[in-house]
Amino acid sequence: MKRFELIDPENIYKTKIFIDYIRNFPELKDFFNFDPSLETVPENHIPRDNNLIEHLFKYNNNFNCTEKTLSNILSLKDPKTCVIATGQQPGLFSGPLYTIYKTITAIILADTLTKKTGKKYVPVFWIESSDSNIANISSFFYVNKENKLKDLIFPFPKEKTGASFSKITLNYQDIYNFILKFKDDIAGENNEVILNFGNIRSGQDLNLIDWFASCLTQLFSSRGLVLIDPRQTEVQKLSKPVFKKELEDPLKPCQFIQKSENLLKEKGYPPALSAFPNNTHIFLEENDQRKKLKFFEPYFQTDGSKFSRDQITSLLDARPELFSPNVALRPVLQDWLLKTSVYVAGPNETAYFAQLKELYYYHNISMPLIYPRYGATIIPDFISGLLSRSGLSIMDFQNRLDKKIQQPLRQNPELKQIFNYLFPQQVLQERRLNIIQFLTKYGFEFIDELFEVFSPKNQAELQSLMARHYFIYL
Repeated sequence: MKRFELIDPENIYKTKIFIDYIRNFPELKDFFNFDPSLETVPENHIPRDNNLIEHLFKYNNNFNCTEKTLSNILSLKDPKTCVIATGQQPGLFSGPLYTIYKTITAIILADTLTKKTGKKYVPVFWIESSDSNIANISSFFYVNKENKLKDLIFPFPKEKTGASFSKITLNYQDIYNFILKFKDDIAGENNEVILNFGNIRSGQDLNLIDWFASCLTQLFSSRGLVLIDPRQTEVQKLSKPVFKKELEDPLKPCQFIQKSENLLKEKGYPPALSAFPNNTHIFLEENDQRKKLKFFEPYFQTDGSKFSRDQITSLLDARPELFSPNVALRPVLQDWLLKTSVYVAGPNETAYFAQLKELYYYHNISMPLIYPRYGATIIPDFISGLLSRSGLSIMDFQNRLDKKIQQPLRQNPELKQIFNYLFPQQVLQERRLNIIQFLTKYGFEFIDELFEVFSPKNQAELQSLMARHYFIYL
């Protein structure tokens, strides 16, 4: 990489609560447990369940992880070992670039704190396999050799619409045919990388979660990343106490969300979460469909079933795999299982956490420190050349996003190419493009180069780099 610039997050991200969280934390201290500056890093000395650790060892080993990952898992047996967690729903070929940046941030943070404190910090990635919105992950964006933005839609099985991602198995031929649509069109010289990514060459049908896990293992296991899939049978069994607590007084947890929603509005912040009457924080799976579980005294209901308190509790005991958390309960379940010290979050996630403090307390744990992830915009040589000829800076294009693209920009083909690469579909590059875009050009060594750019030289720099966005010139 030739060079990089550090950009202040307020010039990139527009979520008000996120900017105040990193720039004016006293305004939000009542909504969080810890200042993101890392001046105080929480240590959670509560023992983890040995069954969870044994499961993580077997699960990660299934993807041919490294000895470093296995060693990190075994270190979790020590209650003094701290977890740096992050997570995301699965995506094609590892999903949007921000998933990569979140993971790198968690690994760097774990390594830096381990060196600084002498204590063990382990990076863990929570795969959000319970999610069921296929529309969120079906698009694959790339810039082709003619510098045009392409959007391919993966042919997910229609009969799995509404099912949790963990239930989706992808036909190998569908995967291979999908790759053929863009393999020779995407900008890059090493396009065979695509077929070597995420166990595709196995020639077998791939479970969506397993494919995603294989991609992350290939990219990050050499650095000790641990993966957890909450839809695995052993994890679901261990999750039962969290769901039982929610079922005890099913509408009370939603009152915490409502309370925080009102408090944020009073301070002028738009809330990220809303509480709806009679909704619990639980989804129930029926006929492979995730359905909201509601409570109308004295019954729990989905849109097709009704349960008494005893019936729903008995169902949880017998079939925990049918229960999954909503967006509010998901991080609580994650941190209850992992005993998380720090969670690496994006701007929108940070806004969610501002409403969860009391829900954490309700489950007898504290919200971890929320550390804002790094972000980046990758600028290859040819885009740098176009920028020079245009006489405009990247920030000039960024500022035009707020006003929509003006007509001259629509009509100028070179300016359109810049937009396609840096702000595809008028959003940040990290929200659309995939790491495949750069692996085909620079190989897997590109990941090492990202680590080199993001890694702080010392603890003070780690604090100052929080939430920073990088313009990386190739």
